[in-house]
Amino acid sequence: MKRTLTTLIAATLMALSMNAQDLKVISYNIRNSEAKDGTNSWMYRYAASAEMIKDQNADVLGLQEALPDQIRFIEQNFSQYKTAGDFASIIWNKKTVSLQKSGSFDAATWALFKHKETGKKFYV
Repeated sequence: MKRTLTTLIAATLMALSMNAQDLKVISYNIRNSEAKDGTNSWMYRYAASAEMIKDQNADVLGLQEALPDQIRFIEQNFSQYKTAGDFASIIWNKKTVSLQKSGSFDAATWALFKHKETGKKFYV
């Protein structure tokens, strides 16, 4: 585990050497759709979530707490995105990055991507 974490940290640092304008990565705790959050429940938030995703137009989104219905919602409303993983999903813009490999460990999803414009590879 320690070796894997060290490798992922090193890969992340290498990815950070890309220019900021080359890649947009965001992390988003979407909060699961089954939570009983009153006026903050998914049925009241999904439109705002869609607007944020559209507005940000990220190359890669790391999602936390996403349930299958929420992942399907994103896939159905944003044809440019593909997904990997379950509750800690990674969504990527297939127009700007390509998935090279992916997997999971300790309830976390990881992925190796290639930025199509620069050819640089990076881990999320």
